[in-house]
Amino acid sequence: MHKTLRLLAAGISAALAVSASVGAHAADAAHAAQTARVNQLLSSPLGKTLLSRNAGDDFTVRSVITDPDGTEHLRMDRSYRGLPVIGGDVVVKNRRGALKGVMQMLRGLERPLLVPTLSAEEAAIEAGVHFPGTVKAIADHRLVVYAGRGKPALAYQVQLLDERHDVIYYIDAKNGKLLAAHSQIMTGHAYGVGKTLRHGQVVFPVDLTGTTWQLYDHTRGGNHVLDGRRNFVDANFYKKATIFPGLHGIWGDHTTNNANSIGADAHYALAMTWDYYRDVHGRWGHANNSVGMKVYANVDFGPPSGGVQGQWYNDIMYLGYGNAAAGIGPIASLDFIGHEFTHGVTMSTAKLVYAGDPGGLNEASSDIMGTMVEFHTNNALDPPDYLVSEQVRDNRYPFRWMYYPAYDGHSFNCWPAGGFQPGVAAHDPHAASGVGNRFFYLLAEGAVAPPTSPELTPAQLVCNGDTTLVGIGREKAAKIWYRTLTAKLLSHSNYPHAKLASIEAAGELYGVNSIEQQTVARAWSAVSVP
Repeated sequence: MHKTLRLLAAGISAALAVSASVGAHAADAAHAAQTARVNQLLSSPLGKTLLSRNAGDDFTVRSVITDPDGTEHLRMDRSYRGLPVIGGDVVVKNRRGALKGVMQMLRGLERPLLVPTLSAEEAAIEAGVHFPGTVKAIADHRLVVYAGRGKPALAYQVQLLDERHDVIYYIDAKNGKLLAAHSQIMTGHAYGVGKTLRHGQVVFPVDLTGTTWQLYDHTRGGNHVLDGRRNFVDANFYKKATIFPGLHGIWGDHTTNNANSIGADAHYALAMTWDYYRDVHGRWGHANNSVGMKVYANVDFGPPSGGVQGQWYNDIMYLGYGNAAAGIGPIASLDFIGHEFTHGVTMSTAKLVYAGDPGGLNEASSDIMGTMVEFHTNNALDPPDYLVSEQVRDNRYPFRWMYYPAYDGHSFNCWPAGGFQPGVAAHDPHAASGVGNRFFYLLAEGAVAPPTSPELTPAQLVCNGDTTLVGIGREKAAKIWYRTLTAKLLSHSNYPHAKLASIEAAGELYGVNSIEQQTVARAWSAVSVP
């Protein structure tokens, strides 16, 4: 939820003055001389070869480590035309005046224009939207070049504080986009060990307050996984739910006998989902406001589903405990949690209604992005595939087959003429999702049988005989679908509209009449969407 930022630091100017940082650490003549000497080394032919140095770059020595043989390891901060370059720091190895090597993360000579579009006040407000508490003070607000991830960009560095939080935000000075958020509070014992049911032994951020451990992730917006204790989800449920306490920072024992194993799976999968959206799509949480999600695992939904269900409702995720007698484990796999998380993304963007064609698109979006979470995580114990939640059923069979939805006995391989009708039992959103799922598989992989179903022929994978369809790859397909969902689809979009919207999205991303745009059109035709 967005928060109102009350700016307590008066007089934040519309544009901050660019102040020189060269020599900021040269408090004495010796330090200044050392900086000058190393800059001269870096200007040598070898220095120019080893270092990604733009003509506007300068370097200041921050610290020095000297080996017994006299070799120096000089840690240096980079500035560009007077602005600090965040992520541009280097370590220079020097021995007796000879440059021996350079360690750096920033590659390339490209630097941004130093003309902001946003004012400092606007950047502070944007940062405040992502702050997890109530802003009490603005400790820093200045222009920098942010090079921590990808192409360097002109950004505002904004540091916000309250009693429990101290976060530095980097806000793109051109468009207000959040580039990064760095907490300045380094908590002790901030990581725990999860002995999960399906993903092996993993390490993840947790919370330790006093002697109480819980599955709370400060690094991902406050994601919080709680134990439903197999209680029925009703008005009294929240009073009965508790934390998964862990034991000295360890959760679970890889079995369902220990409820903490379920919590560990959910906490890990939620973190991996957050990371997928952040790293691939630049999205910070389901609502893109850096606020985490509350998850209740190990819950009972009552008859007829009992513990065999997952649900997203009002910004909260609920996960059932499964049904051991039926061979169904707790609902806490990577793609399942990615699926439910994506319902939150959908409700924060397109708001696709849960019936008819839009209901099918809603469910398909969750299957698509949940599957991409699985591929992005690439956990060896949960090999990525186009099967939906196969691990929940002990790898015996999935809830859905994206490439051949009709395998489950009720989902649709091809769009029916006239579309899916609200109120028709056979057109349930899960069944209607088959069309979108198959479209995505064909867009990414083409009319090729997957390893999980080698018996399928190209003709069986398409509805129109287009057996020569070649996919464009998962990465491009996911970017096209994410853009379609978040920037194009409407609350009542049907499948034909989704076709038009995704063709437009592909053109914006990869060019009009590009092979990517043409393949989007062919993939929709291959599932009978006109």
